Amino acid sequence: MSLTLALKNQLQNPPQKGLKSLFSRLGIRQKIGCGYALVIGIAILGAVAGRGVESYHKQQVREKLAIDREKAEILTNLNNTVQEVRIHQQELVSLTAKPQIFDRERSEFLTRVAQMSGILEQLQTQPPTNNPEIAKDYELLQQFAEVNAKTVESYFEQVQKLLANTKLSGLNPKQRQALTQNLNNFTNGETAFKLEQFSLDSAKLAGNFRDKADEAFRAYEKAEKLGSLIIACSLLISAGIAALLAAYTSAAIARPLEATTLIAQRVTEESNFDLQAPVTTSDEVGMLAVSLNELIQRVAEYTEDLHEAKVAAEAANRSKSAFLANMSHELRTPLNAIINYSEMLQEDAQDSGSEDFLPDLERIQTAGKHLLDMISDILDISKIEAGHVTLYLENFDVATMIEEVMTTAQTLVEKKGNALALKTKGELGTMYADQPKVRQILLNLLSNAAKFTEKGVITIEVERIKNEQLRMKNQEESSEILISSSEFLSFRIADTGIGMTQEQLQRVFQPFTQADASTTRKYGGTGLGLAISQRFCQMMGGSIEASSELGSGTTFTVQLPRAIKQPEIPNQVRDSTSTASAAGVGTVLVVDDDPISRDLIQRALARQGLRIEVAGEGEQALRLAKQLRPDAITLDVIMPGMDGWAVLSALKADPDLAEIPVILLSFVGNKSLGFALGASDYLTKPVDGKRLAALLNKYRRDRDGVAANSLPCQILVVEDDDATRKILRRILEKKGWAVAEADSGRTALEQLAVARPHLILLDLMLPEMDGFELIAELRKSHSEDPIPIVVITAKDLTTAESQQLNGYVDRVLQKGVYSCDTLLRDVRSIVNDRLDRRYDSKGKENTNG
Repeated sequence: MSLTLALKNQLQNPPQKGLKSLFSRLGIRQKIGCGYALVIGIAILGAVAGRGVESYHKQQVREKLAIDREKAEILTNLNNTVQEVRIHQQELVSLTAKPQIFDRERSEFLTRVAQMSGILEQLQTQPPTNNPEIAKDYELLQQFAEVNAKTVESYFEQVQKLLANTKLSGLNPKQRQALTQNLNNFTNGETAFKLEQFSLDSAKLAGNFRDKADEAFRAYEKAEKLGSLIIACSLLISAGIAALLAAYTSAAIARPLEATTLIAQRVTEESNFDLQAPVTTSDEVGMLAVSLNELIQRVAEYTEDLHEAKVAAEAANRSKSAFLANMSHELRTPLNAIINYSEMLQEDAQDSGSEDFLPDLERIQTAGKHLLDMISDILDISKIEAGHVTLYLENFDVATMIEEVMTTAQTLVEKKGNALALKTKGELGTMYADQPKVRQILLNLLSNAAKFTEKGVITIEVERIKNEQLRMKNQEESSEILISSSEFLSFRIADTGIGMTQEQLQRVFQPFTQADASTTRKYGGTGLGLAISQRFCQMMGGSIEASSELGSGTTFTVQLPRAIKQPEIPNQVRDSTSTASAAGVGTVLVVDDDPISRDLIQRALARQGLRIEVAGEGEQALRLAKQLRPDAITLDVIMPGMDGWAVLSALKADPDLAEIPVILLSFVGNKSLGFALGASDYLTKPVDGKRLAALLNKYRRDRDGVAANSLPCQILVVEDDDATRKILRRILEKKGWAVAEADSGRTALEQLAVARPHLILLDLMLPEMDGFELIAELRKSHSEDPIPIVVITAKDLTTAESQQLNGYVDRVLQKGVYSCDTLLRDVRSIVNDRLDRRYDSKGKENTNG
C-alpha cells in the first residue's frame, strides 16, 4: 500500500466546512506561511491606515492652519501699523515747535499711513479654496476689509490734505499755530476715533485667527497621534494574532506528534501492534501518523514472519538434534562392531597362535578408531555450536593424566619417527576439571603436532602458574573476557615441524580449516581438532594460543584454571576403581538390540568367567532381569520400542531389581550425564571388553564361601542392536560372566521378572520401551534393592534425560569409544561392589542390604 493511498484511506470521512477545516488541510509550511502573511499583512495594513488617516486629517488642517497663521500675522501687522500711525499722529502735535523733527516725523507718519492701506488691501486678496471654513474666514476678512477700507481711505485723504504739501520750516508762526490746531482737531476727530476702533477690531480679529491657528495646530497634532495610535493598535493586533496563530500552529503540530510518539512508545513497550496513531490532519504530521501506522502494520507482519521463522528454526534445531542423535547411533553402531570384533579377533589370534593376522587386525581396528574419531569430531563441533555440551567436573591427578595422554599418543608420535618428551616444573598436584575434555585437548594438540612433524621432537611442558590473570579473547563474540584465578595449569605442546605463516596462524582455530588446500591433501584430517580444543578451553574458563614460525615448528599454549568454578551435576555413581573382590562368578544380562553388539559383549565377558544372558529389547531385558536377578546389566540406550532409558527406569522402579547395577552402553561422549543419571557405569560404544570385564568384576558373587569365578554372575544386556549384544556377550562370557540378553525395554522387564541379574548393561535407544522408561520401571519395582546399571549408549543426552536417570545408573559408557577391557573392568567392579554389600565375608547373604 502506497503512502498516498494509505492517507486517502485514513481520511475518507467527508471534509468539514469552515476555516478550521481549511486550516487543518494545509501543510505545516503553508500554515506557518499563512500565519506570517496574516500577521505581516495586518501590521502593514495598520501602518498604511494610520498614515493615511493622519495624512488626510493633516491635509485638512494644514491649509487652514497656514491661512489662519498668515491672516493672524497680517492682522497683527495691520494692528501694529495702526498703532504706530496713532503714535506718530500724537507726536506730530507735540513737534510743531520743532520743524526739523516734525518734518522727519511727518514723512514717517505718511509712510505708515500708506503701509496701513497696503496691508488692508492685502487682506482683501483671497486665493481660491475648497475648504468651507477657509472660505468663511475669507468672507469675514472681506467684510472687515470693506468696512474699514473707507475709514482708512478717509483717514489717508485727510492726512494727505493736512500734511502732504506742508513743511513746518516754511510756515510762519501763525500758520504753525493753525497747523497745530488742525492736528489737534484731527487727532480728536471722528476719523481718528474710527481709526482707533479699526485698531481694536484688527487686534480682536488677529486674536481670533491666532486662536483658530492654535486650534488647527492642535488638530494637526491630534491627527499625528491618531495615526500613531492606529499603527500601534495594528501592531498590537498583529502581535495578538501572531501569538494565537503560534499557539494554534504549535498545538496543531505538537499534539498529533505527542499522540504519535505515545503510540510509538506503547507499541515498543507493549509490542501491541493493534495500536494505531490517530490521523487528524492532512499535513506532514498526518502523513507521519499514516506512515507510523503502516510501519506498525509491517512490523506486525514481520514479527509474525519472524515468529513463524523462529518456530521453524526451533523445529529445525530439534530435527537437527534428533538427526545428530540418530546419526551418532547409526554411524557408531557398525563401528562398534568393527572395532570390537577386530579387538576380539586379535585376542583369538593371540590365543590360537595366528600372529600373522595381528597386523591386519590392528590396521582394521586403527582405521575404525580413526573413522570414529573423525565422526566424533564432526558431531562434537555440532554439539558445541548447538550448546549441548556440558562439563563433568572431577578431581584428578595431573601427572597421571599426562602420563595416560603420552601413552595414548606415543604410537601416533612415533609413526613418523618423532620423539616425545615431557618437561614438568614443580609439583603439578590435582586439578578440578573435565578430565576427558582436558585429555582430548592435549591429544588433539599432540595429534596435530605429530601430523605436521617428521623425524623431529614433540615436547610437552606442564607447570603450575600462581597469582596470574588469564586474558582470553572470545573469538565468537569478539570481546575480551578477563578470568581471575589463584592458580592455573599451563600446558605447552611444541614441535619442530613445518610451522605456519602469520596468515595461517590467524585462521588456525577456524572449524574445517587447515593451513591451505595443499596441507589438507597432503596431511588429511577434518580441521576440527583445534577448533574443538579452543571451544573446550573457553568452556572451562581458559585459553589456547598458538605461536609459530614457518619451517621452525609450532607451539600451542593451553592455560586452564586449576579449579573450574562450575557446579558439578549431582550423581550417585559408585567408584568404578574399587578393588575387585574375590567374589564368585556373576551373571550379566546384556540388553542390546544389535546382535553384533550383544555377541561382542557376550564374548568379551565370557572370557572373564561370567555367565551371560542377552536381551534384544527392553521388555525382554526386564523379564530376564526378574527371572535371573543378574549381578549386573549392560543396557544399550537406543533400541526399538522400549529403549534403554525406559528399561533403566523400569529396573530402578522395581524394588526387586532396583539394586542391580546397570551399565549403560551408549554413543554419548559426555559420560558425566550418565553418572548424574545414577547409572552404575556408563560405557560408550564400541565396547571395550577389558574395561567391561573389569567393571563387571565388581559385581562378582561369592555365594556361601564358594571360590571366586566358580559360579557365573548374571549380567543382563539390554541392547536392540544384535551385533552389539553379541559383542557384549562374547566379551563377558569369555571372562566367565553369565549373560542374559534383551533387545528392548519390555523384553528386559520380562527377563527381570524371571531372574534378577547382578548388573544391567543398558542401551538407552530401544524400541517400544526405551532406556528411560525401563529405568523408571526399575525405579518403582527395585527401589529398596536397586540393580546396578551401566548405560552403553550412542545417544546425546539432554539435561532432562540426565535428571531422569539421576541416581539409577551406575556407569555410562560411550559406544564406539570404550574397549572390551574397559567394559569388563567396570562390570566386574560394579558386580563385586554389589556383592560386597549383599554378602558378608563368609558368603552368607546380608539381609540388611
